[in-house]
Amino acid sequence: MTLVPPSGSNTCTVLGEFRDEGYHAVQMSSSIIYNDGSVGALYYVNYESASPKYTNNPLVTVNFGDLNAVGFNTADLQMCFSNNNATWTTWVPYAATTGSWDLTAPATGGNNTDEAKTVYARIRTSAMSESNFSDEITLDRVAPVLNTSLSINSGASLATSATVSLSFNVSDLTPVTMRFSNNNANWSGWIAYSTPYSWDITAATYGGNSDDGNKSAYVQFQDSAGNGGTASTDDINVDINGPSSCSVVIGGGSSTNTTIVSLTLSAVDFSSPMQMSFSNNGSSWSGWEAYSTTRSSWDFTNATYGGTSTQGTKYVYARFQDPYTHISASVNDTVTYDLTPPNAPNVGTAGTTGSPTNITTPTWYWTSGGGGGNGTYRYKVDNSNLTTGATVTTSNYCQPGSLSGGTGTAHTLYVQEQDAAGNWSASGSHSITIDTVAPSAPASVNPTANTGTIIYDEFRSAYRTIDTTPTFTWSSVSGAANYYYRLGTGSYTPTTLTSVTITTSAGTRTFYVYAQDAAGNASSATTINIINHNYQVINYTTSGGGNSPLGWNYIVPEVESLGQGVTIPQTMTIKAIGFRIKRETGTPAAEVGCWYLRFVLRDNAYNSISYVGGNFTIITDTAFKWIICDSFNSTVTTGQQVNITVDSPDAFTITDDAQFRIAASTNDNYTASQYQLKSAASGNTTTMLAPAGWAPGISAGWDMHFVIFGD
Repeated sequence: MTLVPPSGSNTCTVLGEFRDEGYHAVQMSSSIIYNDGSVGALYYVNYESASPKYTNNPLVTVNFGDLNAVGFNTADLQMCFSNNNATWTTWVPYAATTGSWDLTAPATGGNNTDEAKTVYARIRTSAMSESNFSDEITLDRVAPVLNTSLSINSGASLATSATVSLSFNVSDLTPVTMRFSNNNANWSGWIAYSTPYSWDITAATYGGNSDDGNKSAYVQFQDSAGNGGTASTDDINVDINGPSSCSVVIGGGSSTNTTIVSLTLSAVDFSSPMQMSFSNNGSSWSGWEAYSTTRSSWDFTNATYGGTSTQGTKYVYARFQDPYTHISASVNDTVTYDLTPPNAPNVGTAGTTGSPTNITTPTWYWTSGGGGGNGTYRYKVDNSNLTTGATVTTSNYCQPGSLSGGTGTAHTLYVQEQDAAGNWSASGSHSITIDTVAPSAPASVNPTANTGTIIYDEFRSAYRTIDTTPTFTWSSVSGAANYYYRLGTGSYTPTTLTSVTITTSAGTRTFYVYAQDAAGNASSATTINIINHNYQVINYTTSGGGNSPLGWNYIVPEVESLGQGVTIPQTMTIKAIGFRIKRETGTPAAEVGCWYLRFVLRDNAYNSISYVGGNFTIITDTAFKWIICDSFNSTVTTGQQVNITVDSPDAFTITDDAQFRIAASTNDNYTASQYQLKSAASGNTTTMLAPAGWAPGISAGWDMHFVIFGD
């Protein structure tokens, strides 16, 4: 009979009635759990209720579920199991879950073959009522077998689309799933095995990128039993983009005054050859032409490609195409179309050599005149045509070399400035006159004394004076702009006058003066020597005539005078040059008193006039220095040498410009003996020839006259 449980239940209750021959009846009932052989809701292997089931482990878990919920008293149940429904385990108390059931155990009818397995179970009550259960699971312990490796686009070397076809072949006991990656790290989810499979080899989610170049695809396989990890990979070159790193540069700078320009181009692509085309507005394009890094003679005003002839900013666009008609984005560059020249430079600015000048290599400076000049200049000297042969520079000055001068030659520099477009300005100019001829030197210099007198010493070729502020006057020079003078060493002082008063000091100095013209040419210097002395003053009174006694040697200061025929006054001042007059014999105390004096007057032509004075008085002064004249050799005759020693007890030094002469007192023959200079090599002793008329013996009455200049 067939038992069908009531709706919503899998428990059937069977009622039975038994009768004997006398129709005496006895009723009995029993309940049974209904199972149709499927898993149902009560019996599971590895907790899986769905079918089919798969495992890669022969040890599985058996679970009955909640039998109490379907009418069993699980405390009253026993159970047993089998792998073949024939060989069973012993009965054991019921447990809802039995772990580590071995699908391959021979003792329960199992085997070690990977295949579909059935696990059988029985439960029974204490009344010995049994129920049968079974569930199937496939044992698969082998990973999927890769029969054919992954291939992209059937092994093609290049893909021109991001979507490629992946083909492969695997086999397994259980259904296979697969997943994919572009970098073997970022994987897609597992999906059912299917081949071929369409795949985006650039997908960033799975480790890809959209760049052209070599790319890889990865696939992994896993069966339903959990065996997996089988992987395969393949790569392919991909060109799906237009050329990249594209650029166009208009040659010649940021501005130009010509409409025809050269272009410098750059683009890269995975494939070649590339092509390029151009536009002046980004929409009207030239035809495709072979790619090159340069393109000459492009007219950015060509209306066919969107250009105009107006001045201002101009555009040139470029685009590039690979062999698979992938076109790059357009790139562009700009240039300013400018036909307006800048302003002329300002020539002759600060630093320019002054005019006139004696410099034959003058320097010209200039500044930009504005108006868009870019600091590039060109120039020529004495030639206003700068279109050819001009010197081009970025400096703001030039020194064009040696130029002609003479008495005055004007040279003009012409300068133009360029703007960024290449337009040259009009010329700025500046002239410089070069004069290389020096003026004449002042013809003469005339010194005059502002205090006392000034005389000329022919031995020293110098003027002598006691004036400490003499005036020097010189002749005017034609063309002179300035005169420069100095006394002695040191720097020259400029003046526009022809005379100057200078403070002097004791000693010999040379006065220099030269003329300079406006160009800076200087004449040679005209010079004179001047000797300045700090004289001491001796006052004396003449008291009559008479000849000086013979046999005496005198040291006599020579009186300088400026006029011939000078009348000697009764009282006069002699300017002695720093020494006392002393008799050869005697003591310093004896010098105070009445003495005879012979002296000589000289006119400005240096003619000597003898004069014999009378008595005079020497005023002592402790500041005076001593000078002693020793007796000279009394045996010397005319023409022989006479040695004269000038002694200085108080360290007075006789300078080399001291002047001596000897004359006979009897005839005042001063012309017989000319003044001679002291010998520098003999210290304080000088050597001179005895004059004509010299007689042996000092008692003959010879006098010695000399002028001494000391320290």
